[in-house]
Amino acid sequence: METHKIFIPLIIEGIDDGLLFGRVHHEDNLIVDSARTIESLEKKFRRLLFSFHKINPSLVIFDLQET
Repeated sequence: METHKIFIPLIIEGIDDGLLFGRVHHEDNLIVDSARTIESLEKKFRRLLFSFHKINPSLVIFDLQET
């Protein structure tokens, strides 16, 4: 089981009608989602990364970037 932190870029694509749109690319998977706040978006991506890659959500650190 991994215990080291995993740094993953989280790219904020834009805002529309109060929703933030973001994407994460990890191991050849592009994951896209939206939320009203950065915190909510990060929470969604942590859940998705766990679902797809079994990455412990507490180990994920996002590097926020804007396009």
